Amino acid sequence: MTSIDSQKVFKYWLEEAERSKIIMNILLKKKECAEALFFGHLILEKLFKAYFVKKNKKPAPPIHNLLSLAKECGFVLEIKDKENLDEISRFNLAARYDEIKQSFRKECTLAFMNKYAVEINKYYIWLKKELSLFK
Repeated sequence: MTSIDSQKVFKYWLEEAERSKIIMNILLKKKECAEALFFGHLILEKLFKAYFVKKNKKPAPPIHNLLSLAKECGFVLEIKDKENLDEISRFNLAARYDEIKQSFRKECTLAFMNKYAVEINKYYIWLKKELSLFK
């Protein structure tokens, strides 16, 4: 991949992350808990992939696990961050597969949704700051 291509892919991941953030915020307002958190996971996944592409000048790994992506990017995380990213990664599967989705919707109260929406936003701000260091 040339540096021009990596810049294009980097921009793609950033734009897609922002699109996912807009969708998550709409779903939060509608109190669609499981779906909002699914898009929250996508925001972080796409930002990690943007970081990876920018740093390594090659395609991001085709994985969805946030903790694995953070490690691939070279981030050293505190235990609490590892636990949060592991939990947020679960939202990817929980909103996709019907049998998992049903049990996740029972677990996904407004308080649960709001708690993780705050965490997702915290990581969003942190990753955006890390990405700004490349510019």
